Amino acid sequence: MSDILTPEAIIQAERARVKEFEVPEWGGAVCIRPLPTAVMIQLEDLSGNGDGKVALTKIVAEYGNRVLRFGLCDQKGVPMLKTDKSVERFLGEVSIVPVSNVISQIMELTADVAGVQEDDAATPEEALVRD
Repeated sequence: MSDILTPEAIIQAERARVKEFEVPEWGGAVCIRPLPTAVMIQLEDLSGNGDGKVALTKIVAEYGNRVLRFGLCDQKGVPMLKTDKSVERFLGEVSIVPVSNVISQIMELTADVAGVQEDDAATPEEALVRD
């Protein structure tokens, strides 16, 4: 019979799902991890504020902020950007193409872990327009 896992053991197992992703524009690799369930729920909630009227640019910015904050990590799976301010500072210093590639890789890894088929996965823009 298997050991009964504690919440801490489960969190450690989740953090172990780290993947290295090469970013040539930055001259090396970064570590990424799948997004936690709570973050995925927050991203779903970004698609509207009750009346369905949210500025698209605000949604895309918040989406990227959350994905980077919780998906970009160290080799142990601990997020590197601990606050919204640290994400804003980071985004203020880096170019859009590598950041977009990192966000895409985090979302692909999250979908792989969740067992989402490629046809089921939506881009942030597609997710925002579906009902």
